[in-house]
Amino acid sequence: MTSPADPPNEDPVRREQAAGGSLTLAALRQERDLSQSALSVRSGIAIRTVRNLERGGSSRPRLATVQRVFDVLRPDASAREDIVRELGLDRRSHWFEPRRLFRISAAIDEAAARVEPILRKYRTVYYRRHVTVRHRRVVSETFRTVIVATEPHVDTIAGVIDTESVEAACRLQVRPFEGCSDLSAEPVRGESLVLVRLCLPRPLREGEAHEYAIVYSDPLAVDGDAGSRFVGLHTPVPAAVLQVGFDGTDPPAWVRNATREVPSAHPALDRPVGLDPAGEATRTLTEPDPGWHGLAWGWSRPAPTGHSSSW
Repeated sequence: MTSPADPPNEDPVRREQAAGGSLTLAALRQERDLSQSALSVRSGIAIRTVRNLERGGSSRPRLATVQRVFDVLRPDASAREDIVRELGLDRRSHWFEPRRLFRISAAIDEAAARVEPILRKYRTVYYRRHVTVRHRRVVSETFRTVIVATEPHVDTIAGVIDTESVEAACRLQVRPFEGCSDLSAEPVRGESLVLVRLCLPRPLREGEAHEYAIVYSDPLAVDGDAGSRFVGLHTPVPAAVLQVGFDGTDPPAWVRNATREVPSAHPALDRPVGLDPAGEATRTLTEPDPGWHGLAWGWSRPAPTGHSSSW
């Protein structure tokens, strides 16, 4: 039954304005049909909307807020760059890069049929939360991680390697290092992304941990080039990531110990996964924190001295 305070024909903009928002997502939705000639107006609306939604909060907008605005307004790449610059966000930040988020989103949507059912089932969490950014060109590097299965039968893991250019994606070489029985890698047409799908030696039971590593290299890259940008790996689904390590280093002992602390089941994926070197519980599996190194599922503290994770 409709309450008198919320009549069925009331303008949603006015209702949200009454709740304290001078320009909110309801107003933004009414601007969706702006013509291409009004892109500057659309950018201004997005900027004001983000600031309004973040009023009284941090001086730097949260990823979730900006993403909500982008989802509704759908600005083009140029407008997104303007918005990010105006909001004072660092495009190279490891926790937020809207251009990359949209690129990965589109690529995963396009490639879902080829890696189904893994990416199709989990792609929302996948491209919005599993984002790692590197700031130097990779010559040859080993990506190593410990995972925990979150379903009764996990035998395949899908990922995306995000390179510095379309050309780099086409020439990137990827091969299994250990803990994999098979691996396929395919560049996404017209994108700086490489789809990776690997098979585990045997299916994992729910709550079971497994370590694997892959090697990817760019035969034409020169480490430390002035023009270098990043290479990031977005993985894995549907497993929980406990530790991300590069340069072929072994996971620290406290990470290996943490895998033994993992309960046998993860119905809600909201439990601590062990202790860090200081004896404090690690982040819960579903709680992202841009100040931590790692991926959004199964965050870990930066590795202790001697166990570089090369972020």
